[in-house]
Amino acid sequence: MRNSNQKGFISTKIILIIIGIAVIGGGAVLVWSKFSDRSICTQDVKECSDGSYVRRIAPLCKFKKCPDINTGNRTENSDTSTCTKETKQCSDGSYVKRIVPDCEFEKCSKVADITPAITILSPNGGEEWEVEETYKIEWQYSNNLYFSFVSVWLVPKDINASKILLASSEKLGQKELQQGIQYLESATSFEYILPISLLTGLYNIEVNTYGIRDSGYTDVSDASFSIVNNNNL
Repeated sequence: MRNSNQKGFISTKIILIIIGIAVIGGGAVLVWSKFSDRSICTQDVKECSDGSYVRRIAPLCKFKKCPDINTGNRTENSDTSTCTKETKQCSDGSYVKRIVPDCEFEKCSKVADITPAITILSPNGGEEWEVEETYKIEWQYSNNLYFSFVSVWLVPKDINASKILLASSEKLGQKELQQGIQYLESATSFEYILPISLLTGLYNIEVNTYGIRDSGYTDVSDASFSIVNNNNL
């Protein structure tokens, strides 16, 4: 009889232990689920018209609603206030600010609607250049942009041929100078003598620019131009 009671006591104890483990485990899962759902929002704030500030709240990271302001017989919400004076740089070099009511950044302009930062003027397609003659290669910048580094390339239409560096604002060594590569300081044009060794055919001009703080821009002549050698006729 004693052994039977002892077995019953042990069975009850085991059941209580199992129930305890299940309760603790369930609580741990609940706590983990509660904390795992938390989003980490950016730490910027929005200033309300009453002078107070609100921050973004999880999970959508939208700004918390500004407090209501009593103005006589009606209540207005202070979300009509300005946002923080923060800006974002777009790919075209322009800047956009945050706008109410959510203080999200304005959308950057579409690339198609933006004046190109750099435009090749000559040659821009259809010209015929002869070897051993001197020609002017020219481009311009828009919006008063200035770039720290510039390189100008002659790009063969033949995809199997390599493009040729004609000029660069980076420091050139003796080897580059002997190859006829010109040094550019702050110019937007230079004169180039087509070497007789240059293969005839169709070419484009490519100008690459970049600054210390941005990735820069590239422009290629709108259409190909011809390089000919009339001495071979």
